[in-house]
Amino acid sequence: MRGAGQRPHQERQPGERSIDHEMKGQFVEAREAMRAIKSGDRIFIAMGGDPLSLIDALLEEKNRLRDVQIISGLSQGGYKFLGEEYLDTFHYSTWQISLRTASAINAGKAQFLPISFFQIPSLLSPQGPLPIDVGLISVSPPDEAGYLSLGVSVGHTMAVVKNANVVIAEVNKQMPRTLGNSLVHISEIDYLTEADHPLIEAPLHQPSERDRRIGELVASLIPDGATLEIGFGAISNAVYGALKEKRDLGIHSGMISDGLIDLVEAGVVTNSRKTLNSGKTVTGEVLGTRAIFDYVAGNPAIEMHTVEYTHSPHVLIQLDGFCAINSAVEIDLSGQVNAEFIGELEIGPGGQFDFTLGAALAQGGKSIVALPSTAMQGTASRIVHRLKPGVPVTLPRYLAHYVVTEYGAVDLRYRNLNERAAALISIAHPDFRHELQWRFSNNVND
Repeated sequence: MRGAGQRPHQERQPGERSIDHEMKGQFVEAREAMRAIKSGDRIFIAMGGDPLSLIDALLEEKNRLRDVQIISGLSQGGYKFLGEEYLDTFHYSTWQISLRTASAINAGKAQFLPISFFQIPSLLSPQGPLPIDVGLISVSPPDEAGYLSLGVSVGHTMAVVKNANVVIAEVNKQMPRTLGNSLVHISEIDYLTEADHPLIEAPLHQPSERDRRIGELVASLIPDGATLEIGFGAISNAVYGALKEKRDLGIHSGMISDGLIDLVEAGVVTNSRKTLNSGKTVTGEVLGTRAIFDYVAGNPAIEMHTVEYTHSPHVLIQLDGFCAINSAVEIDLSGQVNAEFIGELEIGPGGQFDFTLGAALAQGGKSIVALPSTAMQGTASRIVHRLKPGVPVTLPRYLAHYVVTEYGAVDLRYRNLNERAAALISIAHPDFRHELQWRFSNNVND
């Protein structure tokens, strides 16, 4: 299998592009649209609202095609192309790893791209190392003026629409029409196919009592009027639940989920004090259940943007009081954070570095890393003396700010190494504090 970056982009000259220009912007069968794909092409598949019918049609072409690269983020629709029967045809690369893709990567059947979200449009641009030949996306039905919406997944998808040689769009009747920088004119799409299937829902992780305690401590650090970035998962849901006594919060986040709805309805999130995009919740992806999909549909208070905007330090620095709230796998006593490597599973950095840097630059900004004190049913501390060799550093120690466990919250910014170690040991699980102190005092590795 070739590495992800070893094939040059196949520039198609006018007249060579495999498109029936009389059919451009017209509806065709998914199988017919697949004729635009050639052996050796590099294909982007939109994440979030996965174009399921297009993926199925692509897989039916396995005997015709060879050496096709597929690139995507985290898929909600599974990874059928990783089946053994497709490996001779399709070679997969991703910047986000799931349990399904991890086994393929470990077996050498797929490739991992360690890259932050803000860099991805440059990666996939015509001038970048992995330019896209064909983009497979999912959109809402067009309005009377011919504009379709990218729906729940705008972050990386808009750049592909603008730059791919060929764009094939599944027009899903159940894709919510979101607003903001999410609209694409039908003339920008080469092939459209019809579909009518529900979006795949991401199950909500119910917070434990420990998670709720962490959420309360995080909420205690958030002032009224702050603008927040919140991730996805049990701790994030606990944070949403703990913010109900706050007022006039704003949201500027890579993604939003169901927890936002209650905060808006309770008058907690108003976006009224944001110093940029006042009155608007800004995001690039929507992940969760049908409730959040219905909530964002046609909602003028939700403004979708690309990662060049949501994750840009040039944008985030303009958000006074910006607070980035994320979780981690572990943190060492110097403040280095590993948020992307669990045992043998590497999950990727996502946008955590982007938002942490933005919080460090913003006036009154705060970066908050929230994590349980232990893992593996209490047998391992998530606060460690040093990160092990080979473990990626997602957040360098010079960006360390607040760290929260169920035992407390500490501020590491501007503290020396001895002070940082003492602070972090104080919020470690009591069963591990003595060992951590001994290892730090004697400089003994884990």
